[in-house]
Amino acid sequence: MDKSTFYFRRLECALQLMRSTMTLMAGKWRSV
Repeated sequence: MDKSTFYFRRLECALQLMRSTMTLMAGKWRSV
């Protein structure tokens, strides 16, 4: 696998994780 491709995949994964965390936090704030 190419190095840049590997880095991009990791970045994409991290971005998705951040988005899901944001959604989770927003849901918590809304429920409070």
